[in-house]
Amino acid sequence: MDEMCGRYVSPDEATIEREFNLVRTEWRFPANFNIPPSSAVPAIRARGADREGVLLRWGLVPLFGGGKPGKYNTFNARSETLASSAMFGGPWKHGQRCIIPALGFYEWHVNADGTKQPFYIHLEDQALFGSRGCGRVRPAPSLPCRRTA
Repeated sequence: MDEMCGRYVSPDEATIEREFNLVRTEWRFPANFNIPPSSAVPAIRARGADREGVLLRWGLVPLFGGGKPGKYNTFNARSETLASSAMFGGPWKHGQRCIIPALGFYEWHVNADGTKQPFYIHLEDQALFGSRGCGRVRPAPSLPCRRTA
């Protein structure tokens, strides 16, 4: 496998809730067999002593890029350099981590003639697995401040 495609397969909310013992959440989404970066994806994160299911945007918008989506966006981190990475190091060190439930993901092989062939990678002994994620929570757009005397 030569290149990372950046696509994966997500189960539906009922499967995630059952497999990760989540209390019924407010999210609603079907299984998706071709999720690209920048999509809203299901994730599980700590909330105090409990876990919660949330929909998060897949991809990191770095603060050094002005905090707005643009050319510095990324969605993959290497485990070897995660803690020291300028992009992912801060969120990793501050415990901004989550689990991304998946059924599988795609890797692409570039053939000798230049065409690309996708390969679906999944576990044989279980349907669902979790991939680690980390990121940063962006603040909501600021509201006008009202100064009181």
